[in-house]
Amino acid sequence: MAEKTTTGRLIAAVGGVLLIVSLFLSWYGVDVGGTAGQFAAAIDTSANGWQSLDIGDLVFFIVGLLAIAPAAFDIFDLEIELPFDVGFVALVGGAVSVAWIILRIIDKPGPDIPDIAGVDIGIGLKFGIFVGLVGAALVAFGGFKQTQEDEAGPTFTDPVSGQQYATPQAPPPAAPPAAAPPAQAPPAAAPPQPQAPPPANPPQPPQPPAPPAV
Repeated sequence: MAEKTTTGRLIAAVGGVLLIVSLFLSWYGVDVGGTAGQFAAAIDTSANGWQSLDIGDLVFFIVGLLAIAPAAFDIFDLEIELPFDVGFVALVGGAVSVAWIILRIIDKPGPDIPDIAGVDIGIGLKFGIFVGLVGAALVAFGGFKQTQEDEAGPTFTDPVSGQQYATPQAPPPAAPPAAAPPAQAPPAAAPPQPQAPPPANPPQPPQPPAPPAV
C-alpha cells in the first residue's frame, strides 16, 4: 500500500506514529541513591509523556495526527482535502516539536528537590523522550520532503521497472496482432478448347441403281 502515497507523506506518517507512541513511554525517572535507594527501587519512579508534560503532550499528539492523516487518506483511498498545506504544517509542527523536546532534555521538569542527608535524588532521562525526538525529526523531514514534492509534482513508481516518474506513465501500446497471410487466389480455369465445326454438307450415301423397265 505504500506505493499509493508519496515518500514525504510516508516519512511524516512514520514520525507521527513514533511521536504519539512516545507519549505512552517513560520520559523521565527519579533516580534515588544513597541509603534510600533500596527503598525507591520497589516503587515506580518514572513518568511518561502524558504525566510529565503540561500542554506539550497535546501539541505532540495533534502534530502526530496531522502527520499521519495525509498518508492514511492516500493508502485507504479517501478523497479528503485538508484546508491547509499538509507539507508545510508537518514541517513547522515537526520543527517546533524537535525544539520543544530538546528544551525538555536540557531543562528537566519537576520541582527543586532539597538535599537530604544520605539521600541522592536526581531526575534522569528515559527511553521515551528519545523516541519522541526521533519521531518529531521524521515529521519535520517528511514535511520538508512534501514541500519539495509539491513543487516538482508527485512522483509515481512503475511497478514493473521500479523507476519513478513525475507523471504517471501510460503503459506501452500492445503490439499489433500478426497479419494473417493473404488468401491464395484459386487457380484460373483453363480456357475451353474450341470444338471443330460440323461439316457443312455431310457426304450422302450412294443411291442404289433403279430397276430396268419391263
